[in-house]
Formats: sequence, structure tokens, C-alpha cells
Amino acid sequence: TLPWREQQIEILREEVAPSNLQVIVDTPPLEEHIASMTPEEKEYLYSRCDKKPGENITWFHHCKEQNGQVNNLAYAWQSVFRAYHIYNHPALLKYKYMIWFDSDVNCIDPWSTDPMKVMIENDLVILFYNFPYGKSRGPLLREWAKEVYDREVCGVTYKKHLKARDCNPKKDKAQILQVHGFHHITNLDFYRESKQQKLLKLMTSVYPFSRMWDDQIGVTLPAALAAPERAWSYQDHGLNFTVLHKEKIVIGRAGKVKTAFLFDVKTYWYHKGGRERLGGEVCDRFVPYPKGELP
Repeated sequence: TLPWREQQIEILREEVAPSNLQVIVDTPPLEEHIASMTPEEKEYLYSRCDKKPGENITWFHHCKEQNGQVNNLAYAWQSVFRAYHIYNHPALLKYKYMIWFDSDVNCIDPWSTDPMKVMIENDLVILFYNFPYGKSRGPLLREWAKEVYDREVCGVTYKKHLKARDCNPKKDKAQILQVHGFHHITNLDFYRESKQQKLLKLMTSVYPFSRMWDDQIGVTLPAALAAPERAWSYQDHGLNFTVLHKEKIVIGRAGKVKTAFLFDVKTYWYHKGGRERLGGEVCDRFVPYPKGELP
């Protein structure tokens, strides 16, 4: 949302060379967004941001959602962008696959198997590290699924792959478990297809800068409805990696109700089998030894 200084970009390019690094600003300035909104949309935006019409609003103003959550506009926009706009961004149009890492994700295990190879060889639409993580609720999800896919869906489960669960006509409420958004691989061509684009546009058009329907439900529901057998988890198909996310070690669990967050290195140490055997294995990942000087 905010452009980087050229000096910052050059430092990063030097760090990842010889990779071809591009830094893309994903959106016009906030002022242009607001100028393109209808009077009703502007009025609602100022109201939920606790501002008077015409007052200055920045990307870092915190604004209330219809469900009571509060997010700054930059964070809300990245959710909308990742849920819908990213698939047809000019910088990505020539690509079929995208591997996503949040900026606070680090790999701490050697990757003995290439997940992108698994993705391509099995013609998957999504390959994800963890499911479920949170849920989205509300009658609109049921209505949108009916409108786009002619199915009233009230849940998503996992057994070898994602699977959508149809609603009980009389009393069921939509509560959709979601793929964890911090790391996954997606087939961009699949999410560019007309049905998926229609659903994602419905989700992100309720009102501007909303995070109620974000990128996590955005990757989950289309895959579960349109290509469930091509939506796999890492762990269920032999990709047993460990990653660090938000300074927590995360071990993904496909299909479990509760994600396994291991909060520190000590916990991970004992979880993996004890101090004597794993002291070096665990600690070496976190100690910045000079090249060629690992003990």
C-alpha cells in the first residue's frame, strides 16, 4: 500500500541475487480509492472509522467492521487484495502458480521434498500447510454458494482433501472452516476462472475495505466447492515441514479442530524427543554461525 524507497529495494535485491526480485505497489493511493467510491460508501467508511465526512483518513486508521472487529484500512485492504484482486494483477498474469509466505514466516526445517513439484505433478488447485484455522460465518456464504455453484453449503471438512458439506435445509447455519493463510501454494488459473471470480467478487464487494470475508475463506470455499479432490494438505501427503510464524513454531495438522502452536524452542525441543538427541538439531537453526563453521 505504501511504496518502498529505492535504497530499500536495492538492499533486498542484493540479498536475494541472482533471483529476479520485483517490488510492486499493489494499489493506488487511498485518496484515489475514496474518490472512486459512491456517496453511500464514503458515508459508511467515515462512520465506521469514527470520522466526519471529508476528514483525513490514512491507511493506518482503525475502523470497525459489521461484525465488531477493528482493523486498520491497510490490513483490511491486503485481505481484500489477496482474496480477489491478486489473481488478475498485471504482475502475476503470466504465472500459473503462486507460493505464498507471510512476511513473518521462516522455514526452520530442510525441505526434503519440493512442495511446488507435488503441486504441479498432481494438478492441484491449492496445497496448504494448515487446516483449519478460524471460521467464517453468516447466511451470505450460503446464499453466495447457491448463486454461483447451485449448492447451499454450510461447512468444509478435510479427509485426504477438502470437502464441502451441504446445508440441512431447515436449521443449518453456514460456518466454514478455513485454510490457514500464512503459507500455501495456489493455482492462479483455477482462481481466475469465471465461477471462482464471481464468488470472490461477491465476498469482497459487500462494502469497501472489509476484512469480514478475507483471503482465508477466499482460497478455501472455491476449492472445496469446485475442485475438492485437488485441495491437499502438506502433512497428509508427505510434506512434513516445520515453520516459524509470528515467533511461534507451528506444526500443521490437517483436519484437526485445533492447530498445534508450539510457543517456544524449549517446547519444540521436548516435543521432538528430548534434549540430548535434539539439542544441536534445534539450536543450530537459531544460532547464526559463520559459513563453514557449523559444529
